[in-house]
Amino acid sequence: MTRRNGSVIKYIVFIVLFLGVVYFIYMHNKVNEKLKDTERTAERYRREQESCSSQLQESLIQLLVQKKSFLLFQTQNDDLQAEYSKLNLDLQKDKEEQKQVESQRNQEYMQLKQEKELELTSLKDQLANLGREKQQLADEVNSLRTQLQNAQVKMNNELPHPKSPQ
Repeated sequence: MTRRNGSVIKYIVFIVLFLGVVYFIYMHNKVNEKLKDTERTAERYRREQESCSSQLQESLIQLLVQKKSFLLFQTQNDDLQAEYSKLNLDLQKDKEEQKQVESQRNQEYMQLKQEKELELTSLKDQLANLGREKQQLADEVNSLRTQLQNAQVKMNNELPHPKSPQ
């Protein structure tokens, strides 16, 4: 019976070993499947990571380009604002100069107008004086004519008159 028991034990050990090997192979296959799934998942994540890294790199390049463009536009904007301010100041200066020139011209015009009005008044006075002098001279000429005529008449009256042939 011991032989039989020894055979049974051998069979049991053999079955246990066989089941252990089958279990080991099963577990080995299962672990290999999980490993392959994990490798596939890791590969997928790696590709996604590479894609994300590539997109990130492109985004960074775009960001740098946009930043450079922004800085360029900002510099241009600052330059244009400075130029605008300068032109605005120049315009204000020109307006002030124009006002001063107009004011000076108005003053010169008013002064010239006053001078011309004074000159005109002076000329009118001179004309009036000349008119009075002319009248006075005309009166004197008339007076002298009258005196001359009176003197001629008197002289004619005092001189003997030749008798006219009759």
